[in-house]
Formats: sequence, C-alpha cells, structure tokens
Amino acid sequence: MGDDATNAAGPQAVCACGAHVLQLSKMPRRATMCFCDPCRKRTGGPFGLAAYVRRAGLELPRLSVRRRIADSGRWLDNYFCDQCGTVLYYDFEMVPGVVGVPVGLFEGGHQLRPHRAVFCEQKPDWFVLPDGIEAWTRGSDSEPFTEG
Repeated sequence: MGDDATNAAGPQAVCACGAHVLQLSKMPRRATMCFCDPCRKRTGGPFGLAAYVRRAGLELPRLSVRRRIADSGRWLDNYFCDQCGTVLYYDFEMVPGVVGVPVGLFEGGHQLRPHRAVFCEQKPDWFVLPDGIEAWTRGSDSEPFTEG
C-alpha cells in the first residue's frame, strides 16, 4: 500500500503495516479527544483522538478483538491488526451502531479538529483545551468540565 490513503471512493484508515484498511465514503467532520487512562495507554500520548462513524454500510475488516471495561464502566471492544497491533477501530456499549476510528490512521487525519473532549478530569495540567470545544469531566453524559 502506498502513502496515499485516500482513493476515489473516499478516505481510508490504514493500520501501521498496511495489512488492513477501513474504507469510508467521506472524511468525518468531527472528532473527540479522550483523556482516560486506557486511551492514553492505547495511543502512547496524552489523549486519544477518534472520529465516530455509523457502523451500518461499513465493510469492517476481520480483525482480532479485545474487550475492556472503559473508565465509564461500560464495555469497549478494540479491533486490532494481528501483525502490527494497530487498533483500527473500536465500538462501545454507550453508543451502539457507531465505531470510533483513530484519526491518525487517515491521511491528513491530524488536521481534523476535535469538537469534544471527555475525561478531562484526567488530562495533564499542562494541556490547554482548544477554544470552543465541548468539555466533559468524565463521559459526555457527565457534568461539563471547566478549566482551573
């Protein structure tokens, strides 16, 4: 697979080794930052950043799956490549029918601006949330988060 992860059919999320591709019809417009411990451990960074798309109509690659209990107390299934370990997508109990796709797997995905941040009570003190973002103390069904 080449470096260009967008084709005429739309953007593709590609695992690190290129063995698996998730094809979308269009680039998602919104993304969510998550500061929970499992997302930070999954990404190796201060937060996870994912776009959420409807599962219906997607051809999801057959991948290995690992279920975990999220910080919300609900289950979350990570679907990952057996060869490189990349989590290509995940689904979760809180939002049936939707999958989360890490935006870093899309060519140009790093340009996708987050619209929401969750589990902000766990964010590093040095991290300043972008202006105008919805921010929640825990999940989006919790109380709003305010800096300070």
